[in-house]
Amino acid sequence: FSSWSSTPPAVASILSYHAEHRLMQGHSSIVPNDPDSLRAIGSPLEYRGSNPQMTTLALFWPMPHLATMSDPLALARDHVDPVDTVSFEATVVERLQSTIPRGRETSSATGAQHFYWSWPMHIDREQFDVFDFSSDDQGWLRNVLQSHHDSDAEAADEATSLDPFLTLAESTTTLTDGRIPPDLVEVTAKLAAHSPANCAWRSLKRLRIAPSVAEGDIWGAAATIASGLRSTFNRWQSAVLLRQLYPDLPYWRQVLQYCADGNLQAVLDEYLGQLTPTHDSEPLDVDQIYAIANSAAEAMSLRVGQSLSHDPIDEADNIRFRTHLAVQYGGKSESDESFRPAHIRHAFNSPFWPFIVISTSAGQEGIDFHPWCHHVVHWNTPSNPVDFEQRDGRVNRFRGHAVRRNLVERHRISILGARDVHPWTAAYAIPDEELGGLVPDWIYSGSHKVIRELMPYELSVDGPRLEKSKAGVALYRLAFGQPRQEDLIELLQHRDVDAEAAAAMRLDLTPPSRETNRGQSSTSTP
Repeated sequence: FSSWSSTPPAVASILSYHAEHRLMQGHSSIVPNDPDSLRAIGSPLEYRGSNPQMTTLALFWPMPHLATMSDPLALARDHVDPVDTVSFEATVVERLQSTIPRGRETSSATGAQHFYWSWPMHIDREQFDVFDFSSDDQGWLRNVLQSHHDSDAEAADEATSLDPFLTLAESTTTLTDGRIPPDLVEVTAKLAAHSPANCAWRSLKRLRIAPSVAEGDIWGAAATIASGLRSTFNRWQSAVLLRQLYPDLPYWRQVLQYCADGNLQAVLDEYLGQLTPTHDSEPLDVDQIYAIANSAAEAMSLRVGQSLSHDPIDEADNIRFRTHLAVQYGGKSESDESFRPAHIRHAFNSPFWPFIVISTSAGQEGIDFHPWCHHVVHWNTPSNPVDFEQRDGRVNRFRGHAVRRNLVERHRISILGARDVHPWTAAYAIPDEELGGLVPDWIYSGSHKVIRELMPYELSVDGPRLEKSKAGVALYRLAFGQPRQEDLIELLQHRDVDAEAAAAMRLDLTPPSRETNRGQSSTSTP
């Protein structure tokens, strides 16, 4: 937060530029501000009809049968200690052994690689009975699988790209011809366990869904979420990063490995659980399921904004900065495409980028930034405790990030042990006899805290202002909820009411401890 309107665009531009600069190290052929250089990277997750591209489509095509038999949450619930990825994948491989063709010759040639997508589709083929592939379902499938940021031209190019998938889905024959890749079972296990589409399917199935919701609608919602993830992985920043992490794999395998290493399943379980209404006791209907899916996909598909900076060397032109890792909030007109406050809030309140928001005072009241953030930096010291509390309150709210981390830290085994219920529903249902009221939805003790960073500049007014604000915190809390708070604080200061005196005057609404409750229950009447 900053009181200066020039800070958000400056900090967002420099942080995003620095992130791109670090990404570009070792890639001398890529020039971040050269459109032609960036276009050369392309959109690596395209559907064009050849074997590699069809395997790409398999990442974003939900396969319910494979997704169900490779659920990491189900395996974790059977173990006290955390299950690592290698052990989990080995379990899935063992379950899949009987489905892989036996006695078939193996080959690493390109001609055998179609099995990477066709064999998982063959295993899961019986689940496709929910579709009528000879009807308008084909058009619906094509639409739902498109990334949220695809242009009309790209969509037209992809119009016939589903034909190999649809042909296999309609076919009643088995894949009996040809050599298979030597690692077919291992790759199929990874696809079953970690593909974005299968992770989305499992996360949706964990929600409390009304019986009237058809399996085809859950499939469509999962494909919608997967399309949003495809948008994320199609960005050139993602492509450059993944190629650095996994240089020896094709890009679709890089995405798959990244989803495994980042535990995409747990991320989506937590995220979709947050998007589910907490006030509605009724199961989710089909409209609500699609609303959750579209909301998630839109957050993943936020377009890159830009800021303009004055060029002191060439005053006739501006320096353009892309802002993606960090974005500004406030300080521009809402008609500016780079501003989009509602979209920025929505994307920031997700586990996906942007990861940093720099805001003026426009974002310090009535705005929620807490779902995936617990860290506030005060670029300059607020002039009064009211602004301090308002800014910190953006990340210290209902079911905030720090609260969730503390819940898992203390109750992981209990949460996993609650079967047939969403893990985050189980987390908030855990009773705590020592505390009540706002626990655990608003506060929960543990090692994770809401963090406040202050950066008072040397020899500036920020230093004395900080000391004054600290001294005024007790008075502010005494005046909290009263009309004309600042006038009341000024009056109390004029009367020399210090922090100790303020504490004595304040009503203490702290819940009594369990020991106090026990003593009261034996002597007091109901």
